[in-house]
Amino acid sequence: MTYSDLHILFLNPPHSQSISRRYMCSYYSPKYLLPPHDLVQLASCVRAWNQSRVTVLDAIAEKYSEAQVVQLLNETAPDVIVAVTGVEVFGDDIACLERLKEASPSMRFGIFGYYPTCFPEEVLQKSAMDFILCREPERPLSAYLSALANDGPVDDIPGLAGRRHDDTIFVNPEQRLQQLDDLPFPDYTLINLDRYEEAFFGKRCGAILSARGCPYGCTYCTTTYGRHTIMKSPETVVAEMEYLLEAGVKAIRFLDDTFTCNRTRVIALCKLILERDLHVPWSCLVRADTVDRELLQWMNRAGCERILVGIES
Repeated sequence: MTYSDLHILFLNPPHSQSISRRYMCSYYSPKYLLPPHDLVQLASCVRAWNQSRVTVLDAIAEKYSEAQVVQLLNETAPDVIVAVTGVEVFGDDIACLERLKEASPSMRFGIFGYYPTCFPEEVLQKSAMDFILCREPERPLSAYLSALANDGPVDDIPGLAGRRHDDTIFVNPEQRLQQLDDLPFPDYTLINLDRYEEAFFGKRCGAILSARGCPYGCTYCTTTYGRHTIMKSPETVVAEMEYLLEAGVKAIRFLDDTFTCNRTRVIALCKLILERDLHVPWSCLVRADTVDRELLQWMNRAGCERILVGIES
């Protein structure tokens, strides 16, 4: 088998409600949906690094029922299904994925998300999932597919948890990414942009994760990548914004846990947006004590039209 022989389907699982899932959270979103950035980013990496055939199915945005997903799996016969799981709906997601696996027993099912990363052994023990991508999923999945293509072992891949041939479980230490600038940009041709909209921004909303991790320790927050923080350079962020605009994106949400945790970087980014003459509304998440008047003025001039503030106390 070669890389190009492998077909990987990236799945945002179906649900009876309009659920928005991200690595760190899930919430009921009946009117507005953001694109499944985690899935699109992962699929774009696999296609670039492994030259594998990839498909992204956002069953929430496309309003696919579980039966329709089963039908699609039967028609397209992917080798591997990789699904993102929510937090509040984690039990529903696992139950759904197990039913899909029962209907397609020859396919390998992998998951990633907050609970699988925190409790990989327990999740494998109590579910039928074949493997878990812990924390940052790109490198573990690429190595897993490489092992499949070469009929090699998978139980020594950093950041991977799974089952050996004798059904014993292994959980390998995580290997953190050190550089975000090297990731390929998420390819939005893999999804239908018309399905995504942020409140009051209109349709065709894109998303950028310009930093991973958050230095703060808010007790209410499921920090996506822990407190170890790595950031894309302002030049890379602006290049990604231009890439999304060329793809037809009309508004951008920055998904960083705390977009303003590095004030100097944000101002440099805003100046570069203005220098490149980009005209696109964008929003971000901030912590109240990381902004001031000057910073907010720069953000506003550069196109920021909304900030979402996490209130700890």
